[in-house]
Amino acid sequence: MHILSKEFTSKFDSLLSEIHQDSDNLKISGAEAMLNSDFSEVTEIQKKCLKLQELESNLKEVLNQFKLEYEHPKLTTNIQTNAKRKTRTVGGHFIVNISGLTLEKNTVADTFVEVLKIFGLERVSKLNKRVSSAPLLSKTQQNGYQTQRKIDNWFITTHISKSSASKILNEISKELNIPIKINMAY
Repeated sequence: MHILSKEFTSKFDSLLSEIHQDSDNLKISGAEAMLNSDFSEVTEIQKKCLKLQELESNLKEVLNQFKLEYEHPKLTTNIQTNAKRKTRTVGGHFIVNISGLTLEKNTVADTFVEVLKIFGLERVSKLNKRVSSAPLLSKTQQNGYQTQRKIDNWFITTHISKSSASKILNEISKELNIPIKINMAY
């Protein structure tokens, strides 16, 4: 069931592209201000750039949530958005396409967790996957340095690199017979 027309989707993509282009232009202006040692201007440009990036991220998340709720209603029961959470981004983007849905969160860990929730945490736990010598999913928190996130009574190990996350998600998708496509843009 598709609610959004191709024309709407095209215009929305154009809007996101324009926001991204404006953000790039601001970065260039910031570099010029930096060369001119105008640090107050650099600070203002950085604030504007962050606001544009936040707008772009929020728009993508709203569209993805809309698609989940109205085009993939059976998937929404497994997904809880956490749009307010802001964390660092390292090494580019980690984008996963699953069932016609594009997932791209602020961090690799956020995207990784969202995909696992779509797969179904109970189903994934039965595969007994391990990450950095810790269980990928466990009902009890692991001791040590492992970064874990608690979702629906499950502790998900999120101390994972982009390439490891890609490898694990591809393995899980094959074992559960759920096709996915992963794009690791830099």
